[in-house]
Amino acid sequence: MHERIEKICLRILQVALPLAFLTPLVYISETTFPFVVGKVWSFWLFVDLLVPFYVVLLAVAPRYRPRKEPLLIAVGAYMGVLLVSAAFGVDVWRSLWSNHERMTGVVAMLHYATFFLMTATVYRTRREWRMVLMTSLGASAIMTVLALWEHGHPGFMANTSSRPWATLGNTIYLANYLLFHLFFIAILVVRKSLPSSVRMLLVLLGFVETIVLLFTQTRGTLLAVILTAVMLLLWLAIRERKYRKVGIGTLVALVAVFSVLFANRAQPLVQNIPTVGKLLNTTLSEGGGIRTRIIAWEIALKAFQDKPLLGWGPENFYYAFNAHYNPESYRYGQYETWFDRPHNTLLDVLATTGVLGSVAYVALFIAAFWTLERKIRLGEMPKWEGMLTGGMLIASVLQNLTVFDSHTSYLYFFLLLAMIAARPLPETVTGKMVGGVTLGVVTLVAAVTGIALSVWLVIIPYQANRLGLIGTSFARLNGDLQNAIAVYDRALALPTPHKNDLRIDGAREVAELISQRDVPPNVARPALEWAIARVEENYKSRTDTYDALLLGQLLLSYAQFDSTAITRARDVLEKAHALSPGRQQVVFALVQVALYEGRANDAVALLEESLAKEERVKDVHWNLALAYQAAGNLPAAAKTITRSRELGHEWANAGEVAFAVEVYRGVGEFDAAKQGADLLVQALPKDGDAHLILAKVLADMGDKERARSEAELARQLKPELNDQVILLLSQIR
Repeated sequence: MHERIEKICLRILQVALPLAFLTPLVYISETTFPFVVGKVWSFWLFVDLLVPFYVVLLAVAPRYRPRKEPLLIAVGAYMGVLLVSAAFGVDVWRSLWSNHERMTGVVAMLHYATFFLMTATVYRTRREWRMVLMTSLGASAIMTVLALWEHGHPGFMANTSSRPWATLGNTIYLANYLLFHLFFIAILVVRKSLPSSVRMLLVLLGFVETIVLLFTQTRGTLLAVILTAVMLLLWLAIRERKYRKVGIGTLVALVAVFSVLFANRAQPLVQNIPTVGKLLNTTLSEGGGIRTRIIAWEIALKAFQDKPLLGWGPENFYYAFNAHYNPESYRYGQYETWFDRPHNTLLDVLATTGVLGSVAYVALFIAAFWTLERKIRLGEMPKWEGMLTGGMLIASVLQNLTVFDSHTSYLYFFLLLAMIAARPLPETVTGKMVGGVTLGVVTLVAAVTGIALSVWLVIIPYQANRLGLIGTSFARLNGDLQNAIAVYDRALALPTPHKNDLRIDGAREVAELISQRDVPPNVARPALEWAIARVEENYKSRTDTYDALLLGQLLLSYAQFDSTAITRARDVLEKAHALSPGRQQVVFALVQVALYEGRANDAVALLEESLAKEERVKDVHWNLALAYQAAGNLPAAAKTITRSRELGHEWANAGEVAFAVEVYRGVGEFDAAKQGADLLVQALPKDGDAHLILAKVLADMGDKERARSEAELARQLKPELNDQVILLLSQIR
């Protein structure tokens, strides 16, 4: 009886576990973040439903129970440190559940660790692991075909660039995915047990996947591959006398090729080589991608100094980034001011889990390399295979120096650890089999637990997330706030652990729709009240800068219905300013409050203080011009407008242009005023107000004939301007 149960459970696990490699292909369009949540929840569902079979297998077959191996202990220790760090972190809930965009909290990590344990246990032989790797490579072939199609058909999978991401939603994630599979191919190709025809097919697949890897233009991955290759060649040259000449020769050839390419990096032929040209022309001074990562790395080190023992808690780098926000980040766009990762896994671990987490994380690699060395020494793994497996570990570490982990990278990292940890079944069996009533109880409890976890962790959150997307669609596509709110309320009524995300998503939709469209007061007022109440629910349980900023902005909008909301907005925004000193978005909101309350000088002081921290931010100059104008300082306003334009400020609407023209007129800078007025007329040739503005500027400059002509045209286009035109014409005469 026990043998039959063992065979059934083992067969189910061995056949089902490789299905996890299909999760990177999952794309569910009816969810928010369709490239992320569908993958993660399908993996959780998959793991939760398999755990009962694994528990029963361990109960009836002691030989499959995990042994006290260093790598298993290291994984368990790392999970333990994550839990402790989360418990003492700044936001326990975020540490556990992350958010819809990432889905890599401690709960997710426990699922990856469970997958690691099951995989390392049920696959013991080289033949079984060959089947596992071949299954994964089959999935990667599908991914590669999708990526190639996408490269030639921009717009496929919502990707408008030529850099493919297939079903992963990010070119970096695809590059990471391909990195693992290229090593899998290398491991299988060096195995002589495979037929030569299969090995040739694998080589062909590797060639195509390398091409796709280059198409992603992910410099960090390519650099990781190159550096790993150099390390492996050095290892050959130093430790393998038989292959020393081959190793040295290949290494010299590799260095020579890259030396030639680097010397000619400015040539169009080299620049046009996908990824290679981009890598060779990388400089630390280039904007955006490089500089903002360096800023994030600096903040990660500061965050570690704040909480050196256990860090800020997993997933909580976001809080550290806000606390140490560098105003320079805004220079590269608002998107670059909301980092929730330092784009360096080692620094992320250091900042979020402190010394204990970093030691536990490094212990994973030490245990992995120690296990590899032992398996090679005992003859359980050929030296070549061990070398390539170790190279894969090194490459994953090197790549993560410039990126962060996702579902796909975690899946294959823990698969790699499982492949290293797997050992042949012990010759002697220790432990007793569970039988009789106890086995029935264990089976029942495991089954109920697995089903309950599937419902609570996957089914219900999926329903809530889907409703949230429907609510967003009502708001964005139809401008229907009433139905949007009703659907969001249905989502929030479900017992999902992601209510914080849903509240913020719904409130943000309300704020954006009201700011962009003309919403009737009888709809806007209750919608704002609903949004304010939702954000306040979040605000009571966590000290989030974004929550506070959004709440302040909502209260500013609500002030049109209740002027007392301004006082509350000021209090909330001042707290946001304390949470993230120097963050320009909070300063802009505080400036709105000051101008609303008639404190123009205070608004000027806030913006001048912001410029003192970082002068090269065009939006700060523009807002300062508005504040100067409100304070009656037109010369300073004109000078600041000019500076904002020098820094690249582009007119957002006709109102901004009209404002700039009036300021320039007020200080006698008529040439600048005319440039703005001409631009306004070119953009709005049928707008009477635009022509009247140009007429006034022309009159200032003494061009009476053109001024009269533009004024008459303004009156013709918009008869309501008749009185203003008459006044202007009388002034011209």
